[in-house]
Amino acid sequence: MFAVYRGSWCAVCRAWLRRFLDVEPSLSDRLTQHDGVVYLVSAQDHDATAKNAARWGIAAVPRVTFLPDPDHALVEQWSAAGIARVQVSGLPGPASAYGHRYRRGIAQPALLIFVEGRCVYAWTSVPRWSNLGGATARPDPVEVLETLFRYLQEGGLGKQPAARIPDHPLKTWVFFRKILSGMLVSNGARSADSQTS
Repeated sequence: MFAVYRGSWCAVCRAWLRRFLDVEPSLSDRLTQHDGVVYLVSAQDHDATAKNAARWGIAAVPRVTFLPDPDHALVEQWSAAGIARVQVSGLPGPASAYGHRYRRGIAQPALLIFVEGRCVYAWTSVPRWSNLGGATARPDPVEVLETLFRYLQEGGLGKQPAARIPDHPLKTWVFFRKILSGMLVSNGARSADSQTS
């Protein structure tokens, strides 16, 4: 699985990636059971990616790896193969967001799952006003992974060569509300801590 995120400055991206940790009984156990790996991909450079891995606590999870892709090699490979067209903002030259520099633009969020080399799920964000510039309307990683694991256990992907994991676009808004609520609660706790210290 490849989860593309915009960068360390994107609070929604951070909350979205942390949602992977809510897989039960544990993300690493489920990935080990199915011999899977999750790659967290960003166009930020190696230094920024290493800092993200250390700060967010996700890199400590076995079978989860942060992957810098500042030149969009993966994105271009998926596009050339007709798998998915991940949006890149700021091309052709350098771009910046909240003080972070990008060599060749910012890759917008995407979620792709491959089983035995075949893409079985592909979602990409197209920034527009209706999704607040790509912040909202993201699939819930837990729901997507649970559906994937169920398909694998039932042999669904093997029985139907063209089988793809169903997407539920309306549910993505509900998921975004959960992310937003979590961000507000965590920011409120931080604010209360700073006032008491």
